[in-house]
Amino acid sequence: MDSRPRAPTRTDIPVLLRARPREIWVEMTSNCNARCIYCCVSQPGYQGKDLALTPEELAAMLAPYSPPEVRITGHGETTMLPHWKKTARLLLQQGFAVTTNSNFAKEFSDEEIDVLSRFRSLEISCDVADAELLPRVRRGCRLERIEANLARVIAACKRDFRELPHLNISATLTDLTMHGLPDLVRWASAHGAHAMEVVNLERYPAPPGVVEWRHPSEADPERMLALIERASGIAKELGFVFRVQQGLIDACWLALGRAGEAPKGIAL
Repeated sequence: MDSRPRAPTRTDIPVLLRARPREIWVEMTSNCNARCIYCCVSQPGYQGKDLALTPEELAAMLAPYSPPEVRITGHGETTMLPHWKKTARLLLQQGFAVTTNSNFAKEFSDEEIDVLSRFRSLEISCDVADAELLPRVRRGCRLERIEANLARVIAACKRDFRELPHLNISATLTDLTMHGLPDLVRWASAHGAHAMEVVNLERYPAPPGVVEWRHPSEADPERMLALIERASGIAKELGFVFRVQQGLIDACWLALGRAGEAPKGIAL
């Protein structure tokens, strides 16, 4: 008997449709309060939109699926919506494990910090631990604001003797920020994060008036791979989880003409 896995067939579809989703992503908005130089949101003519559901309608839609996790984020910044706290609290009250990713660009109210501190996980975008460079590449973001918001979330959990959300730093690197990767790992660990992931950069045309940048594989792929290896070593010493998306690794090896030698992922 052939025990090898097979591709689903037409007769499998009804069964697959009954499968319980492990995670549901809800794009609350595709608008954002930041304008990162590499992001599609910064493209001329970009128009985002908000989810056309009330908090009650959203909760009712999710209830039949009983997902283990609900991520209230898509491409935009959920926390810029005036009603995001109501939506999050309702989902939490109904027993959903809620997660999100955020740029932590705004000064959160005490109520917002309380809500965020009750999430299962928070993914915070930060590309470089350089207070002068960060706002040049992630326009609208400030390193000191991110640090303050992280500290407040941690303090809220300690005060109420609650488990801390899993805090993951997400970094999108260009040739402007790649050299700061080892320091970013140290910074993330020092400010209470549990993990860090380096994501691969999707290339969009540079918006007018921004500093010029390149994908790390276009700038110095050998240096990028060396920085990844160094950052991995630092993370291991710190007992810190460090991941790199495969696309970035593959792009660097491809640029060096050695695509077949690319290791399959880095996760410590």
